[in-house]
Amino acid sequence: MKAVKVGLAVCALFVMFSAVSLAEDKTTVQGKVSVAKSEEGKVTVTLTAGEVKYVVAGEKAKDVEKMDGKTVKVVGVVKEEGGKEVITAESVEEVKTE
Repeated sequence: MKAVKVGLAVCALFVMFSAVSLAEDKTTVQGKVSVAKSEEGKVTVTLTAGEVKYVVAGEKAKDVEKMDGKTVKVVGVVKEEGGKEVITAESVEEVKTE
């Protein structure tokens, strides 16, 4: 019976820590969109905000791609992957500049 309680406690802790790691902070980044296509046809969407260049990923990356050359505001989770800043876009909106 004691082993079952210990096992349940371990499972509960695992679920709790998994949920915490999934609840990542969202960041808003405003910058200019740039789309590059390689000879092989691979499309890379980037968002330049000041000195930082983000690679845009996720389901909304196609929406960002359509705004090539425009200034946009992207909300998403930022991580470093392979030495690059990557934002997984969750929402995007164009920023009107005058």
